Amino acid sequence: MTDTTTTVQTAPMTADTTTTVYLSDRSPVRVDCADWPEISYSSVYSGPHEAQANEVARLSVRRHDDGRTLVYGCRGRGPGGCPITYHSARAGYLLTRGEDVVRAIRRVVGALSEGTYHLDAGDMRWLAGGAISDLPPEDL
Repeated sequence: MTDTTTTVQTAPMTADTTTTVYLSDRSPVRVDCADWPEISYSSVYSGPHEAQANEVARLSVRRHDDGRTLVYGCRGRGPGGCPITYHSARAGYLLTRGEDVVRAIRRVVGALSEGTYHLDAGDMRWLAGGAISDLPPEDL
């Protein structure tokens, strides 16, 4: 029997690679990481050690020079494993210049929160807070 669930990718992105981003309201998009640098990243995992986590969630924000922003994340099995009935989740949004990035982060985290097995509401708030605090500061 083949496992068809998604495992969270842990390989870091490099400047000369592309990545596929799964969006919530349209088909996936493929982007060149050099053109869409990561401006914010956050992750959480269940348990005291990431190497033993049953569940892992990650959230990234990438911004193109033209102002478009990708906010996306995934929740999946960690190295510690989950029950066979476990279902992973992916969510994401492509924003135009000026759209609210913080709101999109909260929407992605909300979608990833549905059906969590080991991560609780506090973990998911930490995921959102980490991504928001990692955003570049705004000039006032």
